Amino acid sequence: MSQIVFEGVSKRFGETVAVDRFDLHIHDGEFMVLLGPSGCGKTTALRLVAGLETATEGTLRIGDRDVTGVEAKDRDIAMVFQSYALYPHMTVSGNIESPLVARRMHVDGELRKLTKAERQQRVVEAARVLGLDELLGRKPAALSGGQRQRVALARAIVSRPAAFLMDEPLSNLDAKLRAQTRLELVDLHQRLSTTFVYVTHDQVEAMTMATRMAVVVGGRLQQVGTPKEVYERPANLFVARFIGSPPMNTLAGIVEVRDGEPWVRVGEGVLRLGPIAAAEGRSVVVGVRPEHLQPSADGVAGEVRAVEWLGHERHLVCDVAGERVTVREPTVGDDPMSGRPVRLAADPAHLHLFDPDSGERLG
Repeated sequence: MSQIVFEGVSKRFGETVAVDRFDLHIHDGEFMVLLGPSGCGKTTALRLVAGLETATEGTLRIGDRDVTGVEAKDRDIAMVFQSYALYPHMTVSGNIESPLVARRMHVDGELRKLTKAERQQRVVEAARVLGLDELLGRKPAALSGGQRQRVALARAIVSRPAAFLMDEPLSNLDAKLRAQTRLELVDLHQRLSTTFVYVTHDQVEAMTMATRMAVVVGGRLQQVGTPKEVYERPANLFVARFIGSPPMNTLAGIVEVRDGEPWVRVGEGVLRLGPIAAAEGRSVVVGVRPEHLQPSADGVAGEVRAVEWLGHERHLVCDVAGERVTVREPTVGDDPMSGRPVRLAADPAHLHLFDPDSGERLG
């Protein structure tokens, strides 16, 4: 059982709070991604699990064990860092084998060191899983970036840990190789059925790999859920603006009621709302994804500032009530001209309302 549980965990460095009262249950066998901007505390949270940092307060559990004060070597986890940290003088085989050489492991109920034959068997199995069979005799200098990354992963899985911790392991790869390695990591997770905890600032990695994701900013958890849940129902303005590419459009507005139906006034126009928990006259921030806005005969007034053509789609970058708004639409028909007026509307089912002071979701 390799669940990981944070119970009121905080980490302070002097006056700086890096992790602030984390309550997070990472289920056995899931792929949890900690997502947030640089400096938000996600790597510190991962290092707390690894035992490379000690919690200032709270309890951390791996499986059924309280590991809050347990040394890193005794936590039964493996960590893959942003830098591959391979031994340059060792072959691929030697690098993969290195965690096993001095470590005592449970074998058939007995805690002992593995024999040379047992270590080699594990190296061959790990290399086969990651397609490194023909590279075992090479040294890191003779490998590509993607091959080095796979060696680092093989070195992690060779000890068969209860959980894998990964700190932005793809950041040194080019875009094409990152996309390929994302697929390999998802496949590896499915084959191993082991808990993965993965740290990144790249929302594409989070959205494409995570079973669930935890969005972090300022050392605090903002929202935990599946990628679909977080994208479709952001808990606050930070999550709404952080998740999505382009991100959610957000505009200041005031709730109005017309003929018993709620609307929100935005600049020189209105958008019809669905059922909401906001009284008439209340100031709100209305959010709408770029794909849920479309040019219309009515709606909010704006002006097209630029057209970004991306082949499969185009983005209309518009000025609405002094704010930059992006509309995603298919590349059919004539391209709109920059500088022309436009009105934009949205299905009420796809509008989101937030409190302008707290940033929290309304309803």
